[in-house]
Amino acid sequence: MMEILDQIIKIDKESSKYKQDNENYLNDLIQKYQREIDEKCEEIMTHAHQEAQRQEEELKEKELINEELIKKSGEEEILKIEKSYLKVKEALIEKLFDSLFVEGNKI
Repeated sequence: MMEILDQIIKIDKESSKYKQDNENYLNDLIQKYQREIDEKCEEIMTHAHQEAQRQEEELKEKELINEELIKKSGEEEILKIEKSYLKVKEALIEKLFDSLFVEGNKI
C-alpha cells in the first residue's frame, strides 16, 4: 500500500512539474511574442512617420515649384505688359515726331 501511495505522490509531483514547466514555457512564449509584436509596432510606426515626413517634404517641394511657376508666369505677364507699353510709347513718339515734322514743314 505504501508503494502505491509513493507511486501516486511521485506521479503527482511529476505531473505538477510538467504542468509548471508548460506554464513557464507558455509564459516565455507570450513574453517573446509580445516583444516581437512591440518591435513590429515600433517598426511600423517609425516607417509611417518617415513616410509622412517624406510626403510632407514632397508636398513642400511641389508648393515651391508651384510658387516658382506662378512667379515666372507673373514675370512673363509683366514683360508682355512692358513690351506693349514700349510699343505704344514708340507709336506715340513716332506720331509726335511725325506731327512735329509735318508742322515744321508747314512753317
